[in-house]
Formats: sequence, C-alpha cells, structure tokens
Amino acid sequence: MKTRTLTALALFAIANALGCPGDGSRIPGVMAPPPGTSLATIQAGIFTPLCAPCHQPGGIGPMPLDSEAASFASLVDVDSIEIITLKRVAPGDSENSYLVWKVEGRPTIVGDRMPLFGPMLSQAEIDMIRSWIDSGALP
Repeated sequence: MKTRTLTALALFAIANALGCPGDGSRIPGVMAPPPGTSLATIQAGIFTPLCAPCHQPGGIGPMPLDSEAASFASLVDVDSIEIITLKRVAPGDSENSYLVWKVEGRPTIVGDRMPLFGPMLSQAEIDMIRSWIDSGALP
C-alpha cells in the first residue's frame, strides 16, 4: 500500500512539474472542467483580453473594464445608458442584465453585439457571466 501511494505522489509531482493540469484537459478529446464564475476569472479570461482594448479610460467603450475594480464599478447595479430601464448587471438576475443581452446579441439591444470586433463569446463564456450574475455578481 505504501508503494502505491508513493508512486501516485511521484507521478503527480512529475505531471505537475511538466505543466499537466491533472484534469484531463491536455488529453485529446477531453475537455477541462468549466472555469469558475468569479469576477476574477471573468476579468482574466473575458473582460481583459476581449473587452478592455476598447473599454478603458480614453477608449471608445463607454465604461472601463480594464480591471476587476473598474469592471465591478462600471457594471454592477449601474443603469444601462442604452436601455435605461435595465441595469448593466442586475445582481441575481442575468436574464434582465443588459451585459448578457449585449454579448448574446439580442435583437432588442441598441447598437452592436459585443465584443464589437469579435471574437464573439462562446456559449460557455456567456454561461460563466450568467452564473456570476445569478450568484449575486460579487466583487
């Protein structure tokens, strides 16, 4: 039993040192588990690389999304300037959050689907945003 445990630990250490995440995501045909739904995860994977190039101070986007603090302050419980009856992010209510409408490209939005210059978000990325909002849109 000791040998089996030591072997498993050694293999884990080697895999970890080689950059194997241990979730099967580097095995062809196996997807990694879905990422978390925290603002930090969304900021790193979506807002910073896809939104912040335009949504930054002095950028063409109307509100900064270039850091977690800026994104939270710009989105959560803030009235949309395009459809003033909606919040950009209504905590606990992704269905009535204008951010979701914009990234889904609903026909009722004002202006263009986001991100403006693409690539458009995958359904998994939109689901992450929805999950964060439905969980209370915490900082």
